[in-house]
Amino acid sequence: MRAPLGEYPSQGSNQLISREWISRARSRWDAYVSKHGDSPPIASSGVMGLDVGEFGSDANAVCFRYGEYVERNITWQGVDTIATAERAVVEFKTRKTICGIKVDATGIGNF
Repeated sequence: MRAPLGEYPSQGSNQLISREWISRARSRWDAYVSKHGDSPPIASSGVMGLDVGEFGSDANAVCFRYGEYVERNITWQGVDTIATAERAVVEFKTRKTICGIKVDATGIGNF
């Protein structure tokens, strides 16, 4: 069954992570920050996710996950892949507890 126009399904047939899971992880992060501040949980190593968009209207997106917490997404667009890589390195280096980066491997501009 297809969702009506403008109402997207919570999870597509080829989608690994549902929007609901992301929403819950974001809510946990917001609750954590309101109680403990912006610093990630102690003894928590994080992972950065990077989705590279194509030059133009496609957005690049970075996400930081600390266990069951997901920090807000950072997005930008209108730059080439070299500028995107440079920005990703800066974002990575500003967070001392990030231990790795996972890059979307399906190709540039695929979301």
